[in-house]
Amino acid sequence: PGAPAITTQAYNLAEPSHSTADAFNEALRTATSHQQKSPYSKPKLHHRAAKKIGVSSRVISLGAISLAILLLIAVVAFKNVPNASMRLAASKAGFQASLPVYTPSGFGMSGQIQASPGAVTVSFRSHSDARNFEVSQKTSNWTSESLLSSYVASASKTYQTIQDKGKTIYLYGQGNATWVNGGVWYKVTGNAQLDNDQIVSIANSL
Repeated sequence: PGAPAITTQAYNLAEPSHSTADAFNEALRTATSHQQKSPYSKPKLHHRAAKKIGVSSRVISLGAISLAILLLIAVVAFKNVPNASMRLAASKAGFQASLPVYTPSGFGMSGQIQASPGAVTVSFRSHSDARNFEVSQKTSNWTSESLLSSYVASASKTYQTIQDKGKTIYLYGQGNATWVNGGVWYKVTGNAQLDNDQIVSIANSL
């Protein structure tokens, strides 16, 4: 018998057809279409404003940043005005007077801080009605016992005593309070109708 026949088969390694290439390109275009700027997108507000007034958008951006910084500085300065006023008042009074850190809700400082040698008075007023109160501070060598006998007993027939954080606070009259601490005599007086918790919070914030 003769040798077995050997057959060969040729494989077509030709380039992909145009339809396959077109499909590939279309898929690629779709995948990157989100990165392209839409022809219908509107310019940003500051770009439109800059174009309208005839300046660059960079100038508009820098102006907005500068305005924000100025507003921040103004807010900080406004908040520091009472503290600066108290420092001046304490210097005039000649002792370490202080501004209450705590202010009852609905109240705010009213008018200028009053100062004289040995005394400072800060006034507060309600934002919604005529209620008001004052916090006065005076240098004194009184103790809690001498404050009671020399002032509280003569100012009111009845009084209440609160002990809190080393302070003896006397409540008397219609919402008034007084105490001594560190050589300073404190009084809270007025028609603000403050409750005990509010008065104690004021005392502990001085």
